[in-house]
Amino acid sequence: MSPGQKAVADESRGGRQYAFRRPIPRLIQRRSGIFNHGGTVAPGLDYAGRCPAWAVGARDQTRTRRSVVGRIVRLAVRRSAGDPLKRRRPMLIPTFTRTSLLVAGCSALVLAACSPSAEPPANTEAEASAQTQEPMAMAQTPFSAAEAKMHEAMMSAMGADAGETWARKMIPHHQGALDMSEIVLRDTQDADIRRMAQKTIEMQPGDIAELRRWLETNVGAAAGAAAPGGSAENPYATAEAEMKDAMMAATGADTDQTWARKMIAHHQGALDMAQVVLRESQDADIRRMAQITIEMQTADIAELRAWLDSHPAGAA
Repeated sequence: MSPGQKAVADESRGGRQYAFRRPIPRLIQRRSGIFNHGGTVAPGLDYAGRCPAWAVGARDQTRTRRSVVGRIVRLAVRRSAGDPLKRRRPMLIPTFTRTSLLVAGCSALVLAACSPSAEPPANTEAEASAQTQEPMAMAQTPFSAAEAKMHEAMMSAMGADAGETWARKMIPHHQGALDMSEIVLRDTQDADIRRMAQKTIEMQPGDIAELRRWLETNVGAAAGAAAPGGSAENPYATAEAEMKDAMMAATGADTDQTWARKMIAHHQGALDMAQVVLRESQDADIRRMAQITIEMQTADIAELRAWLDSHPAGAA
């Protein structure tokens, strides 16, 4: 059947009929491809010869494929050229006014003042190190003043040799025991403490007088004063330091216990110093007095320990 004739074609597959009332222009036929190669009418045309729906869809798909392929090619070219694929967003440039700057500055000052870091530290590192280097403070007791006076006088007492130094140091040492015994006699009611304190008061002046006579006879200097050109080394430094620390740490529940504990440390210091002078000095009188000191101080320490043992509250 020719395209110019009025005919009816049956479609064998779908059973539809397509009628052509007028000839279809060749231009439309060529562009839309409505005819087969044999010249027969392709199924799906309307009476006006327009492209069917499936032909339009195929054409759109072809255009879509072409646009997608072109876009892929353009993106590949841009990527090879180093051009970023994503579009950059425009940068927002903030604008400032006098009011906004003033508000921001005030807010920063308030936050800085209220922050914990703005507060000054309680103790700096220098203060902390200075505190650790300070010596241990003496516990305040009725005997604190007498102890401090004794230790200061013993530290400044020096002689030309070990014998003279020992004699000069033992004078304030005995004076300290005398002062502390007088203090405990005013406060205590214990019979044993009063007896031991009274014995110390009676014996110490005689020991001090003997040491002063030795200094006047052998040195010719005022007793208790540092001799000119005295020895730079102090062989009793260790014994003095140990005695001072022990006396400072000795405390008790009352005056009696405190005195007993402090006198034990006091007498132990005299023992240690006497042993040093026995090794260092060859003077007969100094060695005799040192030996008497060791015997008497040993007996006094035993008596004080026995008293502490009989009083459980003040036991060591």
